[in-house]
Amino acid sequence: MHRAYLTGLTLLALAAGCSDGTTGVLGGDGMTRILLTDSPFPFDTVGSVEIHIVSVAVSRTADTGTSADSQAWITVAEPRRRFDLLQLQDGATALLGETELSAGEYKALRLILDADQSRVTWASGDPAPVSWQGSGEMALHAVVEGAIDVPEGGGRIVIDFDVGRSFATRASLADGFVFLPWIRAVNQDVTGTIAGTVYGLQFDFGVPVGGGSVAVFRGDTTMPPNTWSLAASAPVGADGRYQVHFLAARTYIVQGFPPAGSGYAPALAWPVVVQAGQTTSQDIMLAGTGGGGGAGYLRIAGDTSLAVGQQATFFAALFDEQGDSVLTNDVTWSSSDPSVATVTLPPGRTQSQTVTVTGVALGTAMISAQSGTYADAVWVTVGDTVPAGGPVASVEVTPASQTVTVGDSAYVRAILRDAQGRQLSARAIVWTVSQPNVLRIDGQFGDYLLFTPIAVDTVLVTATSEGKSGSATVAVKN
Repeated sequence: MHRAYLTGLTLLALAAGCSDGTTGVLGGDGMTRILLTDSPFPFDTVGSVEIHIVSVAVSRTADTGTSADSQAWITVAEPRRRFDLLQLQDGATALLGETELSAGEYKALRLILDADQSRVTWASGDPAPVSWQGSGEMALHAVVEGAIDVPEGGGRIVIDFDVGRSFATRASLADGFVFLPWIRAVNQDVTGTIAGTVYGLQFDFGVPVGGGSVAVFRGDTTMPPNTWSLAASAPVGADGRYQVHFLAARTYIVQGFPPAGSGYAPALAWPVVVQAGQTTSQDIMLAGTGGGGGAGYLRIAGDTSLAVGQQATFFAALFDEQGDSVLTNDVTWSSSDPSVATVTLPPGRTQSQTVTVTGVALGTAMISAQSGTYADAVWVTVGDTVPAGGPVASVEVTPASQTVTVGDSAYVRAILRDAQGRQLSARAIVWTVSQPNVLRIDGQFGDYLLFTPIAVDTVLVTATSEGKSGSATVAVKN
């Protein structure tokens, strides 16, 4: 992830941007304006999301790993006030500051937020609980989509604060939010917009479907979705229309998500080409599911064939209405027949996203998981022998190669086989990465390794079991 730090503050101005995203148009005065915008917050139960911005800074040096503490930062804006991000939607911006920046490329951007003076309120006006993951002044680093090129005549840098992903809801909305900052910085002059209408297919024609959302991804549709990286998101209005602003000129994948209970399934549109200064029209047609399921869902991952005495790790993969994975321990598990298969939670917990399932006796049992309104269940069959036995003969890590973006969560899976090529389960796996300062391991769930890239480079991820190893390549880009 490239991050930029803005420097050389000579003039500070605060203003509300226009809905067409053109706030801060320069008049040839050589000034560079720093603007704040938002990929809209998806919850209509929230009245305001106010963040207290202390300062903004930029740097010509890419920020990777711990280099942020030692590289030179130039402060370019010090508003020291709160901004309501819910007022910065559909391309609207607020002017944070205006500065004289030397012409050239800026590769990192840092925003200082005061958590103690930031707040979220419900539509009723009551304060909403927020875990800010810290207190006082916090340094937040933005994804810089390519180096920001500031010309001699000045430019417009937009800081896009994605509320929908920066404030993750807990299992119960009444419990409030967890602050997980998702920020990107772009040069507005080289970005474009995608706009269109989301339709639902009924018989042989489409009708507008409002209330959902759209997500814009960078990636290749011939590759698995876990190799794509999120660029931006936006809500869908009541009339089915949407707009996604401040997108760098390139080709994207657009995914439309229906509102919960609509009876429609998410749908993709590609390739969607964005050109600087232009709006690309792209409608999305959602197909019916034949049911009333919502966009968010929970899926249980784990080995459903066990032997008596054998254990397996089960993981509740939870996805929100925007299709993003959610990490939470607010998951309740149960077994329909503990005499056949038992569920064991980590020590000291009554809820967890991972559990251990143990085969107790011959038979079948249903393992269920629930988080809020989302639930899933799978049947586990317990036999008298392990389906595939013997020592591990080979280890395959899949996908063998993938490209991910700094800050995006991703995963790999280890597939173990015996000498006859039969897939093995419930074997101990040790994971290593060639550069821990590039990939941060977030957790191991059975055969899966979840990680987050934190710097740009190419890394080898290796799984080892019973003396056998396999590796995969992860290329991390901005």
